[in-house]
Amino acid sequence: MSPAQPDDRRRPARVASRIREELATALVHDLSDPRLTRAIVSAVEVTDDLSLARVCIAAMNDDAGASVAREACRVLRRLEGGLRKRLASRLGMRRVPTLRFVIDPGRLEAERLDRLLHEVSGELKPDVPPDESK
Repeated sequence: MSPAQPDDRRRPARVASRIREELATALVHDLSDPRLTRAIVSAVEVTDDLSLARVCIAAMNDDAGASVAREACRVLRRLEGGLRKRLASRLGMRRVPTLRFVIDPGRLEAERLDRLLHEVSGELKPDVPPDESK
């Protein structure tokens, strides 16, 4: 086996970036399903052998982010074949990675921490009595 060339290590990152761009464009311009209107492609990770792309989906500015992202993932899983066909023509690849749509774990964790901080800040506020100096 020959050592990996520097370009070989960057290719998955380049492919991931292009997949993210194309899927984001498709979400905004080409897919008309109303369940996808508040969904965004937050990240794409591609395996070194380019066989699998993990597409992270998040909700855009939404309190019900997890449920919106979950529904968007369901819809996108059903559309995977058409999306891969689109990617093949746009990226010029013979074999397009299999797409796995998942809810962005980073966004879910951030939402959970925001809720916890909000709860704690409400508990820590001192009870200030009304102004009695009058």
